[in-house]
Amino acid sequence: MKKLFLASTFLISVLGFSQTSNEGSKKSVVEKQTELNVKRLTLELDLTPAQQEKIKPLIAAEMEQKDLKRVSFINKKEQGIVISEDEKHDLRMKLLDDEIAKKAKMKEILTADQYAKWEKNIADRRSNIQEKREGKKEQRAEKKEKRNSNK
Repeated sequence: MKKLFLASTFLISVLGFSQTSNEGSKKSVVEKQTELNVKRLTLELDLTPAQQEKIKPLIAAEMEQKDLKRVSFINKKEQGIVISEDEKHDLRMKLLDDEIAKKAKMKEILTADQYAKWEKNIADRRSNIQEKREGKKEQRAEKKEKRNSNK
């Protein structure tokens, strides 16, 4: 009897927790990322409410594209599809075209000072990413060297 009671209590608690609803997370990941990026830009560049409303669709479209690219990349990787050099070149060209278009749109929306600060922030982020990559390469090389010296 005691075992039956414990088993039923366990079952009820597991079922109760497994049926939690997603009402609190009605917004998609893309919408959440868009809001975060708009707020981050607002703080960094001191955007006006009008500028925020103009930038929000740009960022939403960018986040949607990133999400689609991520899903596509994951699917290709799972299927074992290798991208050819021509496809890589086309992807890089499209990425650069998108970046040029985004810069032009941001230049229309932002003031000259805000645009200069935005450009500087992008350059800083890129250099930080590059430094991290170089640091990881050095760490991998050191680990490989240690492994080879231990043999």
